[in-house]
Amino acid sequence: MKHLKKLSVIACLCLASTMAHAGSYQGYVTQIIPSTSNGMAHIILSNGAFQPGFPSSCPHENNQMIYSIDLSTATGKALFDAALSAKENGTLTYVYGNGSCAPRAPVPPTGNTEVVVYLGIK
Repeated sequence: MKHLKKLSVIACLCLASTMAHAGSYQGYVTQIIPSTSNGMAHIILSNGAFQPGFPSSCPHENNQMIYSIDLSTATGKALFDAALSAKENGTLTYVYGNGSCAPRAPVPPTGNTEVVVYLGIK
């Protein structure tokens, strides 16, 4: 039992360390870039801010954040539909990324994005 408790603590610490740079941004979907050759669609959120303690490892310029959505999965398609709805309605949107910063979007200067893990409409 003592070893199980120790493993649980280690697992929690490892999970916390991998989530340390996952960006959590609240703002408005101002642009949607359709699927590119890599099967990802991209959403740009603006006029908002990162949740305190959850800045992105790859923030975009001008108080914006770009997230990517994998359209090859059912979850990705549902997230994309939610993003479209948020943009059409001008709704405040909360997005949590996966913390993995990589060049996925055709957006200057770097195209770096995180992949959406959660998208909520307020």
